[in-house]
Amino acid sequence: MKITDRLKGEMSEGVVRAILEHAEYRVTDFGIEKQIPLAHLNKPEYKALDFPDAVKLQPDFVVLKRDETSKLFVEVKYRDNWCTEVLTKVQSQVEIFKQVVLVSFYPNAPNPKNYDSPSQHLRCCRLRFEDGKYEVELWDGNSREHSWHPVSSIKDSDRLWWQMSPLKEIFDQFKDEGVHDALRAAVKSISGLFKQQAVAKPVGEAK
Repeated sequence: MKITDRLKGEMSEGVVRAILEHAEYRVTDFGIEKQIPLAHLNKPEYKALDFPDAVKLQPDFVVLKRDETSKLFVEVKYRDNWCTEVLTKVQSQVEIFKQVVLVSFYPNAPNPKNYDSPSQHLRCCRLRFEDGKYEVELWDGNSREHSWHPVSSIKDSDRLWWQMSPLKEIFDQFKDEGVHDALRAAVKSISGLFKQQAVAKPVGEAK
């Protein structure tokens, strides 16, 4: 893995963890990378360890509400270009854990209506595997409500990003205004950094 990709992934996870904890969620590291340091291994070395899928595919976090009455499995994904590939990439995780909340960070997200909101760059959705079907919960602009759709039926479009949910719709402790301000500050700082990385060019590179 390139060091820049690793940094983007780890920084995105760090932001999500920080804002969840700021909203008084209890966040526990769950992914294999947090339990067993493996970043120094190449692919053949990692494969030779032969971890079972239930270990390799653990989502990044287990998140409990303030009153610890419910839990969410949370997977965080950073993408310079967000598309349905992100949904298909986590299918095996969802098949094992049945329902996962995917939180995606997308610094280059389309913004045709010029929204000034942290949800422009950081959105989420529920994914489930039920009755042999892999499905995603998306906002339907016609019915004005969320509904479940087979991932195999989803097509790439700018509209798809906005069919995902702002974090406050799944993580209801985000409705506190102080948490919203913290979220805005965190997303603004990290999205600015990633955009700078995206446009930076090595010395001597043709424009």
